[in-house]
Order: sequence, then C-alpha cells, then structure tokens
Amino acid sequence: MRNEPSFDLERVQAALHTSVLGCRVIWRETVDSTQYELRRLLEQGEPDGTVVVANEQTAGRGRRGRVWQDRPGEDLLFSVALPPGLQAEGLLPVALGAYLAEALGQETQQPVRLHWPNDLVLGASKLGGILVEVVGGHFLVGVGINVKGRVSDLARRIGRSVTTLEVGLERPLRREDALAACLNALARAQEQLASGDRGPVARKIADLDGLRGAPVIITGPQGLIEGTALGIALDGALIVRSGLAVTEVTVADDVTIQAT
Repeated sequence: MRNEPSFDLERVQAALHTSVLGCRVIWRETVDSTQYELRRLLEQGEPDGTVVVANEQTAGRGRRGRVWQDRPGEDLLFSVALPPGLQAEGLLPVALGAYLAEALGQETQQPVRLHWPNDLVLGASKLGGILVEVVGGHFLVGVGINVKGRVSDLARRIGRSVTTLEVGLERPLRREDALAACLNALARAQEQLASGDRGPVARKIADLDGLRGAPVIITGPQGLIEGTALGIALDGALIVRSGLAVTEVTVADDVTIQAT
C-alpha cells in the first residue's frame, strides 16, 4: 500500500475554479464517515460549500445503508454541502454523477461513465459511488472513488469487478487533483441545476449514461424486471423496456447488466 504522508490542501485550492464549493476544505486522517463529520461541522456553523475529505472511514456508507469499503491512502473519500436553491432531488444523484464522470474522464483520458442510480464505472468495473442525503435543508453529497493502485483484494471481498483511475494510466494520479476536478464538476452541475434549465443537464446525463441500450436485470421493491435500459428521465428514474411495457424505475436494490 502506498500511503501518502499528507494531503496537500493548498494544491486542491489552487486548482479550484469555484469560490463556493471548497470555500473550506477540511482534512481528517480517520473519521467514521465524511457524511457524519460534515453534518457535525454544519451544526457547528460551517458554511455551505464546506468539504470534508478523509484518508480513512471506519463506518463509510453507500446507498441503502450498504457498507463502503475503502483503502486508506489509495481512495478519494469526501463529502460536500451544496448551497441551497436546488429543486431537483430525484435527479440530483444522476446529474452529479454525470458531471463527475465527465470530469474524471477528462482528467485521465478514460471513458468514465455513470451507471444508474449512483455508480461511476470504467468499462464493466465499478470505479466509485455517490450518496446524496438531505439533512436540515442541506444537500450533503458523499463521494468515494478508487484512485490509486489495483483492487484485486477488494474485488474478492465484495464479489464484483472494481477498478481504479490509475489502472489505465502510465503515471501516478494524485488524490488532490482528482478532488479538485470533482469539486469543479459539482460546482458546474449545481450552477446549472440552480438555473432551472435542465436541458443541458439532461443532455449530459444522456451522453454519460453507461446503461443506455444495455440489457439489465433490476431487483427492488417492484420485484424483478428484465429488459433494456432506454435512458434516464428528468425526475431521475431509469426507463426500462420489458417486452412491450415501458417502466420508470425509481428505487432499486440492485442493477446488473445481463451477459449477452
């Protein structure tokens, strides 16, 4: 494991193109969860736009209460409080995911894509995830991204294919640079969503939608659905054609791509 001795906050600040997100970037060596820590800091008076980034989480969480397993010193783990004024709660995870996928793809020149509802993927392998929670009127956005090294041990533990941003590169990638790229992307998404014009957001989602046209199996409260993913609606639902029926899926326990 290639643990970094520190996290260069000045490097992050120098690369930011936003004065809102990242107005405060707070580093924690170890924390239960960046979401929990950010919530505590907001209660203590920290402003919207504050970012908590950690080297390690002891109680990291994914969507629907799942455990997020991280690798200290290797992964990018952060949470940010978006400014108020957003009215797109259902669309928010996929909109933010699309902007993040675009930014990470540009940073590494790799085809990073969004998989509904909140995964970032590279090829067929999971790269990271997004968790959006509403707490006291704040949208708290938690992001976990596999940045450095290889993840064969983690793949065995969680039973699915995972990868890192560094796997396809011929150079090391600093977590600080990935964080700055992410915050700049989230700021662009927030600004566009706050404008009320969802057209550019919808086009971005369509461009980065890694499930569009794929045969999928979805399990969730509605039972099991097998069909073809057609795209993502403006309310954030996944549109699936199953036979002659077209269904909008809003909640899912699991989404997998069928082998063809």
